[in-house]
Amino acid sequence: MTTVEEILEELKEKIIKLSPKDAKIMDVQFEGPELVVYVKNPEVYTNDIIKKIAKDLRKRISIRADPSVLVEPEVAKKKIFEIVPEDAGITNIIF
Repeated sequence: MTTVEEILEELKEKIIKLSPKDAKIMDVQFEGPELVVYVKNPEVYTNDIIKKIAKDLRKRISIRADPSVLVEPEVAKKKIFEIVPEDAGITNIIF
C-alpha cells in the first residue's frame, strides 16, 4: 500500500523531470485537489509548461513563489504606495 508521502515523492520526481532545467523547486504539496509547486523562480514556468505538467500528471497544478523569495508585507505595502498614484484612493492593503 502506498502512502501519501510516497505518492507526493513520485509526483515531485515527475515534476522535476518535466520542469525547465533552471527551475529551483523547493517543495511540492497537496492543497485540496491541487498540487502546489513552490519554486524560487516561478517566472521560468510558462503556461505551456504548466499545461504539459498538468496533462502528464493528470492533476491541477499551481506554481507559487517560495516564501523565502517573497518581500515582507510592510516593504511591499510601502512600494505599492510609491508606485500607485495617490488619487487611486487606496485605503487598505491586505496580504
